[in-house]
This record gives sequence, structure tokens and C-alpha cells, in this order.
Amino acid sequence: MDVNRIEYKYDALCKALRTIEKGLAKIKETSDVDTLEMFRDSIIQRFEYTIDSFWKFLKIYLEEKLNVLVIPVSPRTTVQKAREVGLISEEAQQILVKALVDRNMTSHIYKEETAQEIANRVPAYYACMKQIVDTIDMSQL
Repeated sequence: MDVNRIEYKYDALCKALRTIEKGLAKIKETSDVDTLEMFRDSIIQRFEYTIDSFWKFLKIYLEEKLNVLVIPVSPRTTVQKAREVGLISEEAQQILVKALVDRNMTSHIYKEETAQEIANRVPAYYACMKQIVDTIDMSQL
């Protein structure tokens, strides 16, 4: 088991989650429309790299800590495997699959309405990922 790799991915994920948390707090502090739009776009970008970091950490954790092979290697397969072994709940799986769909949408199309819809869902995605990360026991690596 490559503990350093797991710890590195875990630390990167925790940092990414904190960037979303900070961005969400900033949005609550302002009412200026232009500033809100800028923060919204920032939240979407932070969400993109956080969900990517999340599923990659989850894959490594499954394989190296729980000895669960993830094949084919994909975000959805990783989330599915995490559900199968009881690492995440069915509700969390549904939220994460929706987050992965939204992540793909942010990369391929940009419409103001779509951006706002995704930004509105980011707090739920953040809460789901944070809850899972908080329950993963990193002390026994």
C-alpha cells in the first residue's frame, strides 16, 4: 500500500473542499450582481477540480485501503464500487452521480442558466463530499 499516495490525494482533496467552502461563504457576503456572477463562476471551477480530486481519492482509497479493484476506471464506476462496499450510502451515490453529470456539463457547454443551476447544486455536492471525507478513517493507514 502506498500510504504517501493516499495521504497526498487526501490532503489535496481536503484543500479543494476548503476552497469551495470559502467560495460559498463569500457568495453569502455580497449582493452585488457582478460580484455574485464572478463568485458563481469561481464556485463552478472549484467544484470541477474538487469532484475530480474526490473520485480519484476514492478510487485509490478503495484499491489500496479496502483492496477493491475499480474496473473500468471511471468516476461512476468508482462511486458505484464505493456504494457496493458500504463506504457511501445510496443517497450519496445518487448525489455524486448527479455531481459527475454536472461536472461533465461544465466542461462541454456554457449557458448562463445552466451555470446558475449547477452553482445552486454545489452546496449539496460539497456537503456530500465533505461528509464522506469526514467519515473516512485516515488514522489507520
